[in-house]
Amino acid sequence: MPCPPTMQQTPITEATVKRHLHSVFVKLGAVSRIDAVNKAVASSLIRMTTRGVPER
Repeated sequence: MPCPPTMQQTPITEATVKRHLHSVFVKLGAVSRIDAVNKAVASSLIRMTTRGVPER
């Protein structure tokens, strides 16, 4: 997946982002980003807004 513009502005590397995502996936037992969001919503870690966007 290509780097979004926000990632290009941060001082962390793509490898760091991937490591953090992997850690989140393991903790949630997720196999993809969508699965991670769905599991986080189901666990009440985040809420979906009326527009379908995750919110803290």
